[in-house]
Amino acid sequence: MYFDTSPRSRFLNKVGLVICWSVGLFCFGFGVCMVVVQEGTFLNLNNYAKEILPLALNILVTIINETLGYTHTNSLRWSLQREGRLAFSSNLRLFTSASTSRANAWYSNLLVLLCIITSYASTSMVFVGDLSTERATARKFYGVSLIPTGYTTFVSGYALITLGIGILGQSLVATTALRSSNSSFTWSSSIIDTAAAYAFDNGISFTPGRCLRSVHEIYENASPASPHSRQKSAYKANKAVRFVVYCLWGTVALSVLWAGILIAVILNDHGTDGLYIGRSWAFFPAIPNSVDLTQAQQYDSGINSDTSGTMTLAIPWNVIGQFPWQNVQSPYISFPSFCWAIALYCLLQTVITISLHCAELVVLVIRDEKTWRCTGSQSGLLRGPFNPIYALLISGPGLALFLLKPVLHWVFGLAVSSYFSVGLVMHPPQIIYLSIGAAVLASFVSGCALWQPNGPQPATFGHLQTLANLIDEWPEKGETMFWGRKGGDTENKDALASNGANGEIWVSAVARELSVAHAGTSSMKLELVRFNERYL
Repeated sequence: MYFDTSPRSRFLNKVGLVICWSVGLFCFGFGVCMVVVQEGTFLNLNNYAKEILPLALNILVTIINETLGYTHTNSLRWSLQREGRLAFSSNLRLFTSASTSRANAWYSNLLVLLCIITSYASTSMVFVGDLSTERATARKFYGVSLIPTGYTTFVSGYALITLGIGILGQSLVATTALRSSNSSFTWSSSIIDTAAAYAFDNGISFTPGRCLRSVHEIYENASPASPHSRQKSAYKANKAVRFVVYCLWGTVALSVLWAGILIAVILNDHGTDGLYIGRSWAFFPAIPNSVDLTQAQQYDSGINSDTSGTMTLAIPWNVIGQFPWQNVQSPYISFPSFCWAIALYCLLQTVITISLHCAELVVLVIRDEKTWRCTGSQSGLLRGPFNPIYALLISGPGLALFLLKPVLHWVFGLAVSSYFSVGLVMHPPQIIYLSIGAAVLASFVSGCALWQPNGPQPATFGHLQTLANLIDEWPEKGETMFWGRKGGDTENKDALASNGANGEIWVSAVARELSVAHAGTSSMKLELVRFNERYL
């Protein structure tokens, strides 16, 4: 029985792992050097550059996470196979543990989740912005020599350190997973290769009499069945998919609630330091030069009466309520201030990170189903090497999710900004934009989860035993797999019974006795299933 072991995927993962280790070590080492010298450095960036650079960092972190996640996923799949718990090819990677693999134990999954959250949170604090009024106020207390004129962005060495730690932590687990994956039958992400490898190991086997039974009918007895013109959805096939949909819409509700609470606090307590009622709904947050977030807004006195900026709630670096220039003799972010700030970033970013991780499951389930349905097309499915990068590029849902990940994390960074002479600043308009992005993600994933494939070909959505029941002939390398009608009471069934596996011969014999047809797979192009027949 042929299946692609995918040595190319294994090699690419090894190369990717080396690159990830290198990037993590570079970020950590460069951050340490910056902290040792002066805790960070200043750059002269305009407002747009300051906002776009974190997007580039988020894209880099996403690529790293996907590279390391592929190794971790492969290790989990075959660890579950060894434990006899591999029902679906795709699973919630960080919420499914395996006792036979240290890389997939619950504590390793928790470590990976924390590292992913830390990596994305750090991208929001690497480039710390500045406001012109704050810069002038800070110079008055620090002295002009401490904050160079014209430099508008502070690059935090501490944030580079935590970014490096997040990448290195994932790399460590992925390295362990790579070692445990030596016993994996295949590195291919194709559901057909996974099913063939699982069948080769006798984990699953062909069950006669179920040639038209989908994953939704997995617990029904083997009996003649009529074809359906449309299949049921993944939402009804996999309870984990239903959990993902609920999780994503819950994220939308939480983000709207977050924005509502902030707006209520700002409107009710606008006389407090750090609160600013702005009227701007621009995508990039803006605070006018005339506004000083260190002072309470007193509209009747004319102080901070300019409302052309973005509504803002500022949390000072010093959590006892004073801004840094009031009691700190340094223009740089102190280590204690950074610690609570990055902790708050991680706490707030946990929800969106988990939601995006869960969305992966639905996309992978749809990818598995589309791969299987290729066998029922006119061109069939060519049995051969499966390139995971090419598969991502031609997969609409997979590519869309890959692009949504860095964008949503970047929008989160706009919603919760950091200014070196103020602290963390939350912008309700940008949080609402984040809510809209979360709603787009939830709608997109819900659409995938509720997708009902057309045609009589039974849906599997990555369920391996269902695939084993539907595939009664495994084409060799270089051949094409077709699914369709293989015979019935109007054809020469003896000729049909002379081909294929023992299961196919049994089905053909029963089909002759009951005058029903049979559907299955072949390396030869098959005719379409007839809706006026019953199949066994």
